[in-house]
Amino acid sequence: MHLEINRSFFRSGIELANLAELSLKASVYEGILSGAADTRLVSEEECLFGRWYYGDGNAALKGSREFALIEHPHEQVHQSGSAALAAFGSGQLMAALQHLAVMEDSNVEVMRIVKKVLAEHEKGLSVHPQDRLAA
Repeated sequence: MHLEINRSFFRSGIELANLAELSLKASVYEGILSGAADTRLVSEEECLFGRWYYGDGNAALKGSREFALIEHPHEQVHQSGSAALAAFGSGQLMAALQHLAVMEDSNVEVMRIVKKVLAEHEKGLSVHPQDRLAA
């Protein structure tokens, strides 16, 4: 039961952070569609996903190669979203569309890596402590 609670808690934290990142993307689209291209996005450290990623609760994950790979595409989501808003605000529609494509591709990459991190984490949780000592 303890194992299942740990898995659920860990997964719910990531899922909540992922939802917040989707909300950030929605803010970019809303800013463009409403003409409010001066919308300010929170930084990659300030957003809920960033607080999860950079937070102290991930000490066990920070040594993972996969976990480290999240940082760049996550930064790209924020930078490209901001760049899309700025480009749209200055009338550069094609540039805005290109930035939106990078934002989307980067977000897909973050989700792909997070899925791997989750699988690694859950695999590690399923190994009993006595088995870890024997390995």
